[in-house]
Amino acid sequence: MPDDTGAVASDNVLDIAVAPNGDTYIAGEFSGVGTRSGPGVAFSKSTGAWDEGLAEFAGGRIWDAVPDGSGGFFVGGDFSYVGGLQRFGLAHILADGTSDLSFPATSGTVFGLALDGTTLYVSGQFNSIGGISRPSLAAIDAGTGAVTSWNPSDYPPTPVIQRGPLTVDANYVYSGRSRFDKATAVLDNTWQAEALNTTSVASTAAGVYYGGYFNTAGGLPRNYIAAVDHTTGAVIPGIDPDSSAWVFDLLSKNGRLFVGGGFSTIGGAARNGIARLDPATGQADSWDANFGSGGVEAIADAGTTVFAAGDFTSVAGQQRRYMAELDATSAALTGWNANPSLPGDLDAAAISGGRVFGGGNFNMVGRSSKFKVAKLNPDGSLDPSFSPLVLGSPDVHSLDVSPDGSTLYIGGDFTSVVNTSGGSSITRNNAAAIDLATGDFTGWDPSPDAMVTNIVAESGSVFLEGEFSQIAGVPRTEVAALNPGGTGTAQSWDPGLARSGGAVDVTSIESDGSTVFIGGNFDEVGGQTRGRLVEVDATTAAPTAFDPEPNGSVKSMELFGSSLYIGGGFSSVGGSPRSQLAEIMTAGTGTVTGWDPSVGSLGSGVEDLAVADDGSSVFIGGDFITAGGETRRNLAELDRATGAGTAWNPEIEGFDKVLAVAETGGSVKTGGEFVRVGPVPNAFYAQFTGEAQPPSNSSLPTITGTEEVGQTLQASTGGWGGTPPLDFDFAWSRCDAGGGSCQAIGGADSSSYPLTAADLGATLRVTVTATNDQGSDDATSAATGVIAPAGPGPGPDPACSDGIDNDGDGKIDFPADPGCTSAADESETDAAVGPDDSACIKAKKALKKANKQVKKQSKKVKKAKKQVRKSSGKKRKTANKKLKKQKKKLKKLKKKQKKAQQRKNKACSG
Repeated sequence: MPDDTGAVASDNVLDIAVAPNGDTYIAGEFSGVGTRSGPGVAFSKSTGAWDEGLAEFAGGRIWDAVPDGSGGFFVGGDFSYVGGLQRFGLAHILADGTSDLSFPATSGTVFGLALDGTTLYVSGQFNSIGGISRPSLAAIDAGTGAVTSWNPSDYPPTPVIQRGPLTVDANYVYSGRSRFDKATAVLDNTWQAEALNTTSVASTAAGVYYGGYFNTAGGLPRNYIAAVDHTTGAVIPGIDPDSSAWVFDLLSKNGRLFVGGGFSTIGGAARNGIARLDPATGQADSWDANFGSGGVEAIADAGTTVFAAGDFTSVAGQQRRYMAELDATSAALTGWNANPSLPGDLDAAAISGGRVFGGGNFNMVGRSSKFKVAKLNPDGSLDPSFSPLVLGSPDVHSLDVSPDGSTLYIGGDFTSVVNTSGGSSITRNNAAAIDLATGDFTGWDPSPDAMVTNIVAESGSVFLEGEFSQIAGVPRTEVAALNPGGTGTAQSWDPGLARSGGAVDVTSIESDGSTVFIGGNFDEVGGQTRGRLVEVDATTAAPTAFDPEPNGSVKSMELFGSSLYIGGGFSSVGGSPRSQLAEIMTAGTGTVTGWDPSVGSLGSGVEDLAVADDGSSVFIGGDFITAGGETRRNLAELDRATGAGTAWNPEIEGFDKVLAVAETGGSVKTGGEFVRVGPVPNAFYAQFTGEAQPPSNSSLPTITGTEEVGQTLQASTGGWGGTPPLDFDFAWSRCDAGGGSCQAIGGADSSSYPLTAADLGATLRVTVTATNDQGSDDATSAATGVIAPAGPGPGPDPACSDGIDNDGDGKIDFPADPGCTSAADESETDAAVGPDDSACIKAKKALKKANKQVKKQSKKVKKAKKQVRKSSGKKRKTANKKLKKQKKKLKKLKKKQKKAQQRKNKACSG
């Protein structure tokens, strides 16, 4: 599965480059990057905070949502996964945010939901629900999920029913322009609403209102909203709200009609995005929220307030992105501000169980405007501080980081850019360089006269490939070498590519600094015959003897040791059958090795490839269906020794291409046109950090120390495997003399254990529990020897001393505690408190307080660890965040404890 911490993009990612420090840079067609969410999100109704524990939706959009009456939601759309499991069209999200696995799914898309008491009505473009035939319209028991007998099967499904709005009143179920008896499911043939292209419906005392995209209804002029008669379905002549633009949602509440849409006037008044009408007249009342640009596409009832959702960015002059809460009586904007910053609009909203749910056509929350280029941290999360802009609709097709990590070179078909530090736009035609220390563009400005499609940055040269014929003021046919600093002047390097009977088309370039490999459609290089793939000297551009002759396009290449791996649209290399992927030895003429994964494709084949840092695997991305003898959609890992496909199978959805692949430190980074990875809504970018493993014990914990009362035993963790970091918990048990019948010792949860009188004649064991993000495991030590009595000693046990005059008698007390052998320790060691002891006593009190704080916080850390072990998915991510917070606090307290110990030692010395 993709990493939970990884960012996603708003559009296609075309290239990926990894800097020496592990930072990742992506380029493409996107305008924003944010945190993966899928098309459904929930926020706290009290704080507006994003609820990351909600089950993720994937594989489509959400069209409607209603509260379930028990703290959860019913959700409809054209999605195909919920909470990592396949589920089509309909889902029930429980109060704890998980998906109700017993609830029925549909065979298609759900467009409308309406809850009436304990019955959920569902409309859409489907043939069955829960395996029971119900064409386009059905009723479900909201409590059990059972499909009821209510079945309007005598009415053939039509697009009006399938895609039309849905609502329920006392007697009828309204679906599209038709209505059905709520008791019998019989179609009312005497009634059909005279309104077309409707998106919403609401039943009021004055009539049934429809909203949508229409300008006439029943032969009368009606702009986007109309009221029809309850009895006949005819348009009511005297009611005409006359909206200036589309109406998307209607809510009947307390005798008033709330209307959401893209209008600026409605009901005879200026109203932006949302209005409240008198249903009897169709006129707007004084309620005026005054939304800014965009529109309202969903309205949810929250009692004294209403929530609006859509694609707006402000309300009453205040910033509110996509969601806002309004007083239902005064229209005043409340302080609630989730600010989800989505890349798409919200089509659905519902309130339940202290959550505000929003659904629509988007894939992320916390969208940060990143135009065509963005920086990701090593864990895959977005670095928002890096914000250079590439303006306009053109894209960044390629990028690469200089070997010293100081500069990012980008290429594409753009004409202007803006620095991270701001300011006016700067002219940069198709190629530019960014100072990675500042995020600002440098003076590097070669200005090729056409698009750049690939860049390779070496220490002494930057090699470019593209559609240009001139760059840095000199003629170059589709490839060029530029100086990496200054203004990017052209070097003399010029391979002289030519093609008989047509234009040269370079499709890939790769270099190790001493030689350059060029792939494309050409048949002559520097006056020598070379077809589709050539190696030239990086300084002189003279072709070498390398001549493997693939019979089709080479789209990607990567050097690894003495091998060149190539991917593309070929079927043979050097006369040997090789389907879209091959390994070629770089020495001599370029012998094709026996490595033959044989990629199968009905599309464009291999688009990009990357060799793992450790040389164990080759990762390929593109448009294919098999690789290395395995079924693999568009992304695969191949054994570099055998060419066989590995068990790794990320399942990129359908025919969405993977266009970029990179691997470093065990982390695979991919970009492309995809919108889902398996059941996870990773759109356009995904990062996979290997196969993380849960802890596994390799050697048991051990116990050392003198086995007698008054001494302290020490436990080791034992040996452990698993993905780091690992956290360890200790639990000591008291056993019989044979090491059996063990009972846990309360409070004994550290790596050391002071033996007490209670342990006399017993043995002890310690259990160590190791925990990481993937799970936990425990191992128990062998038993100690039988604990012996305390040996003779002079005076009291030092472990009994707290150095404090507890009873106020002017003497320092040593009260009995779990570390004391007997109460005699106190009476034997009372000593007068002298005037010089005050600083020591004060320091000891401070140390005692620090010890208590550390002990208390250690318990909180232990509790947080247990919560991590119990949770999974996004809940585990939230639990891990809490654990890190508690660990950070414990670390601070331990520092204070150490300082208190040092002060005590100094004050009490001598």
